Amino acid sequence: EARAEADKAAAEREVAFSAEQDELLEANGKLEEQVRELQAGAAAGGEEAIRAAVLAAEQEVASAAEAAIAQAKAEADAAMAEREAAFSAEQDEMFSTIAKLEEENEALKAAAS
Repeated sequence: EARAEADKAAAEREVAFSAEQDELLEANGKLEEQVRELQAGAAAGGEEAIRAAVLAAEQEVASAAEAAIAQAKAEADAAMAEREAAFSAEQDEMFSTIAKLEEENEALKAAAS
């Protein structure tokens, strides 16, 4: 009888151990799945962070390019205004010279007649 009870107790412990082992294997499987999900999330998050960094860099480059274009346009506009002012001054001087020559011509015509 004692042997039968010991065998029965051993069988119960084996069943309990087997059930516990199954629970641990299931819990381990769940943990592995969670780790895979976290790794996938971290990878996706890393990719998203890289995308965000690339976008920020592209925006910074675009802003710098826009600023450089605006600066170049302002310099070109200033140079054009300078050229126009110089041309206008040359024109004024030329018209003044023409007017003086016309006056001298009239004076010579008057003196000749």
